[in-house]
Amino acid sequence: MTNQFIGEKQFLLPIKNIVLKYSSPVFLFTGIEGIGKRKIASIICNNLLNFDNSYLHIGDNILTNNESLYDKKTYNLFKNNTHPDAFIIENHEETIIPIEITRNLKKFLNSTSGISKNKVVIVDTIDQMSLNSLNMLLKSLEEPPDGTFIFLISHNSSNIIKTIESRVFKFSFKPLDEQKLLKVFSNNEFNDHSEEEILYLGTFFNNSPGLIIKYYNENFFKNYENLINFFININQSNNNPLVYEFIQSKNKKNDENLLILFINKIVKILLIYDMSGNYYQNLSSLEKKLLTGLQSYHYLRNLNDSYTKFQKDLFDAEKLNVNKSDIINNFLINFNF
Repeated sequence: MTNQFIGEKQFLLPIKNIVLKYSSPVFLFTGIEGIGKRKIASIICNNLLNFDNSYLHIGDNILTNNESLYDKKTYNLFKNNTHPDAFIIENHEETIIPIEITRNLKKFLNSTSGISKNKVVIVDTIDQMSLNSLNMLLKSLEEPPDGTFIFLISHNSSNIIKTIESRVFKFSFKPLDEQKLLKVFSNNEFNDHSEEEILYLGTFFNNSPGLIIKYYNENFFKNYENLINFFININQSNNNPLVYEFIQSKNKKNDENLLILFINKIVKILLIYDMSGNYYQNLSSLEKKLLTGLQSYHYLRNLNDSYTKFQKDLFDAEKLNVNKSDIINNFLINFNF
């Protein structure tokens, strides 16, 4: 994947001007996961730790990945999350971030810089912070020390408390268009996939390169085809019991999220077809087979209600941090047109 930011260029000039104008700005980058929010924050932070202001004011230096010019030690410290002047909160397990980490952030903000002139903070994401942690963070945002640059990242802007929004420079990132998506994957591990396949993957993830890399595996398309065939067979089975085969990976959490993603995509295709009688854009031949196999629209009469309940049950499970597999299985087992 490219080391440069590929996204909405219209944001870059305002972000650059704020970084260079204010001594302790706080940014909030919102938008779906995997579209470059963390990328641009990391590029800016690396530059703030490596260069003085005279260099950063030249052209787009503050926004450009200058890896060849970075001090190797400083760059590796930041990359490995061990730089004394960088505090990075990230949680790949997608669980609640412990409040103790927020307390450590407060201590970091009150300390002096070590080897760089600036200090930087990235919180990826604030969606995983508890209310107590957010309130503690809020106090830290009131008057950050000079030379401190804070980047908050959120994948779900509806979860952000208003008092935080009032104290930050907020930028809402939009998904990439098809050409930008292809550019991201122009020179990386996806070279063995055609442009058509990459664009089709984009339909699953709203053209998010990060989500494609996070969830794609060798059984991705096979598992999706299995689920479509499961729905096709339901329509033709006369209530005979059916079994859906999912080829599991080593990451059970990702498997669970992928199955939910597949269900969401198929149901939305069906619902759009039910409302308009027209095909959804960019359908595969198997997806079209599912739609053409429906004998009439009335087969979808229960779909909206059962899908709404399914989404509510998933939401409750997320809040309670419980396993969603039973909810998914019940939806599939009890599904009918």
